[in-house]
Amino acid sequence: MARETTHWVRSDADSAASVAAIVVLSSGVQSDTALDPPGADRLIMGLQRMHERAAPRLLTTTAIVTRDGERLSTLPDERRLVHLAGLDSAWTALDSVGNTHDEALRAAAALHASPSSPQTVAVVTSPMHTRRACAAFEKAGFRVICVPARERDHDTWHPATPEDRLAAWRVYLYERLGWVKYRWKGWV
Repeated sequence: MARETTHWVRSDADSAASVAAIVVLSSGVQSDTALDPPGADRLIMGLQRMHERAAPRLLTTTAIVTRDGERLSTLPDERRLVHLAGLDSAWTALDSVGNTHDEALRAAAALHASPSSPQTVAVVTSPMHTRRACAAFEKAGFRVICVPARERDHDTWHPATPEDRLAAWRVYLYERLGWVKYRWKGWV
């Protein structure tokens, strides 16, 4: 799996181009409204990039699910972590997103981006999701610096253990099928 995942993950070199925003994609929410591990990994990397690049804006997308009749959102945990990083004034949460395509369109609306006037954004997501996510943001009218987050649950980008290789295979298959769906719909 290491060869396939290494070639699949998109990690763009940081350019000197000015970045309009760092956009951190959501993942999932735990029953206590904590971010799930991939979501926490992504937000931590986004906060790190904000401090390194001093981008003027931080955008996060908010995952909302209903479990046992209760509406759960990643927003409380996002707010807590952004506040701990001291970035409240630069932060905008984007809600009403159901998939990566929605995230790209909501970010484009928030930043007033269009194919005729593209802005540069750094998109932070899980390593195996980078190819599809960044292509969706490019289709929405952005120039993209794709940033894979470090993973703390399983290392799917550089899988070394049997557990990591199995996780990498599952996520790789999911992303390949997702790529086919997004191409078919014209979203990438």
